[in-house]
Amino acid sequence: TVERQIAIIYVGTNGLIQNVPVEKVKAFETEYLDYLDAKHKDIMNELKAGKYTDTAREVLSKVAKEIASKY
Repeated sequence: TVERQIAIIYVGTNGLIQNVPVEKVKAFETEYLDYLDAKHKDIMNELKAGKYTDTAREVLSKVAKEIASKY
């Protein structure tokens, strides 16, 4: 879906997964997107509607940093 693509492109272009080993990127992607779908459906719906807000960027960054720190 477009909102999942936006979320992944965001983390990639903002260097938020640079410390995730290449072989773990797919696992990160799955965990990140599943978490966003489960806990931040409002943000995902905003992205789907074409609303790319500061709040959305903050949530995408926060969640990505938290999950990336596990790898």
